[in-house]
Amino acid sequence: MTIEIRRATPEDAPLVQHLLHQAYAANAAAGFNFTAATVDLDKVVETFTYADIYLLFEGDAPRGTVTVFNDGNIGWFGVLPQRRGLGHGRRLLGFAEERVRAMGKDRAYLNTPVNHPWLPAFYRRCGFVAVRVVHYPGKNYDSEEFEKPLPPRAG
Repeated sequence: MTIEIRRATPEDAPLVQHLLHQAYAANAAAGFNFTAATVDLDKVVETFTYADIYLLFEGDAPRGTVTVFNDGNIGWFGVLPQRRGLGHGRRLLGFAEERVRAMGKDRAYLNTPVNHPWLPAFYRRCGFVAVRVVHYPGKNYDSEEFEKPLPPRAG
């Protein structure tokens, strides 16, 4: 089946919201108050004014999403639970890194709860390095901030 990643438009906001709610449901059930787990439609629409949101499709079916913020941060990254383990997450994350590089940035950034059961290890396997622990206002967890150097493309 063909995998395609395309830039979302504001008209895709309901789809982005649905994907985020589905992808983050297990995190919410585990007690992590990720913004993406309950984001409202107005916030998704607003995000298009300062970030690029992308959708991953498997054939015609939407399977995941990732957001690349203007400062090089990667967030709102998720794949539908029933489609995990197929490489969609790595593909989306790699795509997001390339978008950050295309913005002229030499590093990509992201964060996740320090005590999350699988995300810190996943990001490390993808080449991200933990640089600090912070506590963001309104969150019920400490976040581990990660960065990944993005060397310029050869040639």
